[in-house]
Amino acid sequence: MRYRRLRVSAGRRRRARAIVLALLALAGVAFAVSHLRSSSAPVVTVDWQTGDNSAFSNLECAHPDTQFAVVTEPVRQGRYAARFSETGRDVWTNGTVRCLDGRYDPIATTGDDYYFGLSVYIPAAGIGDNLIWELHQPRTLYSLPGCGVAPLAILVHSDGFDLRIAAGDCTVGSGFASTAAIPFPNLKHYPRKRWIDFVLHVGFEEADTGFVEAWSRTAGTPWSERPQIARRAIATMPFCSTHGVYNVELYSEIGLYPGYAGYSGTDTLYADGYRRGSSFADVAAPDSPAG
Repeated sequence: MRYRRLRVSAGRRRRARAIVLALLALAGVAFAVSHLRSSSAPVVTVDWQTGDNSAFSNLECAHPDTQFAVVTEPVRQGRYAARFSETGRDVWTNGTVRCLDGRYDPIATTGDDYYFGLSVYIPAAGIGDNLIWELHQPRTLYSLPGCGVAPLAILVHSDGFDLRIAAGDCTVGSGFASTAAIPFPNLKHYPRKRWIDFVLHVGFEEADTGFVEAWSRTAGTPWSERPQIARRAIATMPFCSTHGVYNVELYSEIGLYPGYAGYSGTDTLYADGYRRGSSFADVAAPDSPAG
């Protein structure tokens, strides 16, 4: 059977091409704003709006009276924020300097899909290299040699911010199968005396089927349409097959932690607005400017 070749006019071709481009553009817009959808799922808020530290389980600070305070200035939202400070004299029980606020009940585990939001403020004096937020594994895993690195963390590093991922199967004495420290491209030099907002979207999986997306901005500026960091088809949960440790439950820590012995600096950080939710809109800091 012979088929007759259809002839399409140039005008029809242009119109068809325009329709296709319009559909692609709409699809792109839909993708770009998808992270702004709201959700009716309950939001977990872990902050200091009670005026005290009652939302947290414990302060991991050597000297809580001097290292930690709930303050009314600066704040990103509501009435209160938290101030964390550290010096070389603030050595905690594990032998390193730190001041972290810990919420120890589980906030995520394998199979979960959550968004997390947090705002931080760096004073005019700046800040040295520190971990400022993490989702941490329980003792069943971190007590094994080489398996103590938190799977997800935001770090201040070399005058900017990194997102650290350390997950997959842990080889005792060596570490996790997959580790990376990824700079936030828009925060290579962190702003001072301005609130900085973060949102993370994580699909928590032990296999290479998880994902991490991360947004950041200086308060008062627009959120980017797409995440500045995106890693897909990766492990995002830690486990240890040789010790039968699977499906661990992660908890939250916020504050200052240099992560090494011999720290001798002097650093201060403010934090506000920590949430976990099911959508970007659940956890993102408000759009109103904040100094």
